[in-house]
Amino acid sequence: YTEPVPDNAPNPPEKKQYKVGATVNVEPVPTMKGYTFSGWKPESVYVRNNRFIMPCWNVVFEGSWTKNPTYGVTYEYATGSPAAEVPTDGNQYEKNESVTLAAPTYTGYTFLGWKLNGKGGFVASPYKMGCGSVKFIGYWEKNPTFGVTYSYADGSPTAVVPTDETQYEKDQTFTLKTAPTVPGYTFLGWKLGGAGDYITSYKMGSASVNFVGYWQKNATYGVAYSYADGSPA
Repeated sequence: YTEPVPDNAPNPPEKKQYKVGATVNVEPVPTMKGYTFSGWKPESVYVRNNRFIMPCWNVVFEGSWTKNPTYGVTYEYATGSPAAEVPTDGNQYEKNESVTLAAPTYTGYTFLGWKLNGKGGFVASPYKMGCGSVKFIGYWEKNPTFGVTYSYADGSPTAVVPTDETQYEKDQTFTLKTAPTVPGYTFLGWKLGGAGDYITSYKMGSASVNFVGYWQKNATYGVAYSYADGSPA
C-alpha cells in the first residue's frame, strides 16, 4: 500500500512466484468499512481483463486507501412541542448508508414524525444518507382527552357527589370514585349514564362520560314494650 495506510487495513496479498510467460490473475481488491480502495495499479505490465502475462522481471502492484466522507444527523422539535427529551446521534454516516430515525415518546402526546429541515412530508425510517449532514424537525400532536362526572339517581339521599378533575385519553383505564357513607342508606354502585350494570372501573372511549350512583334505603324495624299479665298499672 502507498501511504497513508489506515489502521486495521487488511494485509496486502502475499508475494508469489510465477514463470515468465505465465498468465497471472490480479488479486481481488480489498475492502474496508469507511474507506475506498483505489485498485491495484501495476508499474510495468499491461493488464487486460484483470490478467497479465508474466514478464522477465518482478512486478509490483500498488494501491491506496481514501477515507470516505461522513455526515452527521441532528434532531430538533417544532415550536409548540412538549418538553420531551431531544434525541441525539453521535454517529457519522457515509453516503447511501441507512439511518434509523429516533422514535421519541411523551405522555399525553403522539409523535407524528420527522421532516427533513422541517419541510415536505414526514420522512420514513430508515433514511438513506445523501451527500451532506442533515437536520430532522420533529412534530407532536396532543392526544384528545375526556372528562368524567358523577351524579346520583332521583330519590337518592343528600350526599356529597364525587368529582374527578383528571382528563383521560382514549383507552385509558381508571377506577371509579368511592361514594360517601350516608347513615340509613347503602350505596349500590355506579352505572354508565344510568344504564346497564354496576361498574367499578372503566376504559375511556372517545367522549366524556357521566356515572350515575344508586342508593338503597336500609330496612328499619320498630321496637314495642308490654307487661306480663298481672303486672301493676
